[in-house]
Amino acid sequence: MMKYLYLDGSCGISGDMTVAALLGLGASREKLDAAIAGLGLEGVHVHVENSKSYSIAGFLLQCMSMTTTQTTCILTKKGM
Repeated sequence: MMKYLYLDGSCGISGDMTVAALLGLGASREKLDAAIAGLGLEGVHVHVENSKSYSIAGFLLQCMSMTTTQTTCILTKKGM
């Protein structure tokens, strides 16, 4: 049995929310971490946690760049 996922990005699509939603559907966190590491971006960390907003559960995905003096949040969205 083949499974399909159709994404309609005609009005725009948020990458962090999409990745959070795909993780919620069962995508591999290990493969995500490997893909991020493969970019060779030093000090980049992806943090994913369970979240709830207005009684809707999902994942909160944060991509952070760590420097010696500060942590900068690049993307913060709730993936539902």
